[in-house]
Amino acid sequence: MLELNLGRCKTGRCLISDVSAGTLDAVLMLLYFGCVKYPSELAGDLLVAANKYDLLFLKQHCENTLIADIGLVNVADLLCLADSIDAKDLKKATLDYLAANSAQALTFGKIDGILKNGNLNLIKEVFAAALKVDLTEK
Repeated sequence: MLELNLGRCKTGRCLISDVSAGTLDAVLMLLYFGCVKYPSELAGDLLVAANKYDLLFLKQHCENTLIADIGLVNVADLLCLADSIDAKDLKKATLDYLAANSAQALTFGKIDGILKNGNLNLIKEVFAAALKVDLTEK
């Protein structure tokens, strides 16, 4: 989040080292002007920042932007992102996409990122979605 540095009191500066300048610019535009405009390629980074700083409106907006952009090329990356920050709507949309396009996703080869992630629960969720099995049933 924000780095505690007593030198900040002397300089009047605050170091935010884990957010890119473009992402921070989009966050500040929202906070100061209520404007949510950003290049679509920033949506993932902006989603992470919105989650980190608890900007729920921005988080939902970014999720919706990413959901509209789900495809074979990015579905695995978006699923891993959604899982890592608990973006429920994006996660559901990516799992639904994988379930509807499982054969193409397997042959296209872009789901390797899910396996490399090493998250066994996420891998189970992908298989359950593809097989249309409800993991909540006992």
